[in-house]
Amino acid sequence: MPKLLDLIVQLQRHRTVPVKTLQKILGLMLWVTQLFPYLRIWLHYLFRDLHSIPATQYSLDPSQLLEFRNSLTEDLIFSVRPPGTAIPPGSKLLEMRHKPIQKLKDIRHVFLSDKRL
Repeated sequence: MPKLLDLIVQLQRHRTVPVKTLQKILGLMLWVTQLFPYLRIWLHYLFRDLHSIPATQYSLDPSQLLEFRNSLTEDLIFSVRPPGTAIPPGSKLLEMRHKPIQKLKDIRHVFLSDKRL
């Protein structure tokens, strides 16, 4: 039990968790939930984190910003692949130029220059 508590403390302490730590806690939690099978439904959050792809950076030519914006839904999900990029449809826009984007209107406030976004 102290091992499980130590792993839970590690999960809470860091913003990002190494895959090995996540695998260890999932293994222990699967073992513990053999006694309490109804608690297994809560493990899907940890499995989702284990198998989710981290955010990826893509670059964009500033002249393509209009097409880029038109390929986004109101929820900041890409409905189509923006021209000139490798962004897969279904991805979500998180930030531009290190500024978090929470609404489609926030794209207007991104500083533009001749450099790629």
